[in-house]
Amino acid sequence: SFDAYDIWQGIPSSYEKFRLYYHNNIDRVLEEMSISRIEITDEEGNRIQWIIPSAQGRKMEPVLVTLAPHGKLESDAPHEGEEFGYVLSGTVQIDYGERIFKAKAGESFYYEARKNHRIENPTGRKAEFIWISTPPSF
Repeated sequence: SFDAYDIWQGIPSSYEKFRLYYHNNIDRVLEEMSISRIEITDEEGNRIQWIIPSAQGRKMEPVLVTLAPHGKLESDAPHEGEEFGYVLSGTVQIDYGERIFKAKAGESFYYEARKNHRIENPTGRKAEFIWISTPPSF
């Protein structure tokens, strides 16, 4: 059965509130972000940047995703773990099993990865979001 708590969690909606919420870790994360990023860009112009290059050896894997207009990521089969996203700009659509959810800039999403899932950009403008997966899956 589906529980709305599994897919949608309200996180502070402005960057300042987001920064305060993660105050204990944000300075270290921002410092590591500036060191080096590994990134891939597909033929559609969608880009994934590993914010913390050494994340594969950690319990969480944060990435910065930029989706081109009408871009989409590959569909993921159910797997162990959880995924969280915070939309920085634009709008994303989360296909989770048979359900569809949307999140716009300043909103977040969260789900257990126990159903087929995919994230896409339903608009004609680029979308950017931070995506954290645990355990690492990219």
